[in-house]
Amino acid sequence: MQVNTSSPDSQRQLLMHGVVTNGRGEASERFVDHAEFGLWNYLLTQKHGLTVNAHEPCVWVPENEYQQHENLFAHASFRLAVTRLTHHCYDEQIGITEKRVRFVPSEDLDLVSLLLEAHFASDRDYVVLDIEAGAAISTAPARGVLRARPAAAYCAA
Repeated sequence: MQVNTSSPDSQRQLLMHGVVTNGRGEASERFVDHAEFGLWNYLLTQKHGLTVNAHEPCVWVPENEYQQHENLFAHASFRLAVTRLTHHCYDEQIGITEKRVRFVPSEDLDLVSLLLEAHFASDRDYVVLDIEAGAAISTAPARGVLRARPAAAYCAA
């Protein structure tokens, strides 16, 4: 397996942040692409019997952008270190390379990397894993931060 640790053309990604709870009551944080969240939520709750709680939108930004604008992101209700894992896997049967993107809390990166490595062990020569540090930023303001007033509020009637 080849591992790369940066991506020069990195862009923001709209995600949903949620807490998944299994039947034993163990909870874990998940970050899922906003466009795929509905299907993902359905599969986890209806097909796997898990519970998805406290889901809210957030934006993933690459680490260099986060560092450049950290003072602006300080106003968000949460900021979490999240790593983007992109694995490119060549499928010999159909002759194409598939790209799968996952967002993982950075504190769970070692465990998830081990799980992925075990999953792709037989195809080790056909897998490239891109690992990129970043942060998930809530789209909601922190408590006590006022939202901008609408333009109409400034106009005298």
